[in-house]
Amino acid sequence: MKPFISGNILSINGSKMPDTTYRVTIDKTLHDQFEQTLGEDQAIEFKTGALSSLIGLSAEGLVVFDPAAPRRLSLYSINYQTVRINIYAVEPEDWTRFELYRQLHNRYYQNAIAEKVTLPGDWCRRIRSS
Repeated sequence: MKPFISGNILSINGSKMPDTTYRVTIDKTLHDQFEQTLGEDQAIEFKTGALSSLIGLSAEGLVVFDPAAPRRLSLYSINYQTVRINIYAVEPEDWTRFELYRQLHNRYYQNAIAEKVTLPGDWCRRIRSS
């Protein structure tokens, strides 16, 4: 953990465990710009909350696999028990419509319109869903 001081704010940056109570003690010898000290140690406790749900891939967007290499793609998640994955086979001419789909979906992700944005028609063939 690394402390950072800005004006009258002390921040402690670094990795913290979820759902954990921490106790920070500021030594009484710490002084301000006028050489004034605290006089006595000051302790404060704080509790971190649960980790936010997160999901991500080792690649973004359209992934092209090397036909001569193993077909692997890593998925990373926090606080998800199951994930549904759709794998599609596409052709190079599908790229423009796929990018349009991504732009519309990303633009309206936090909006009810996102529910109406779907992969375009029959532009691709689903290989597997799991």
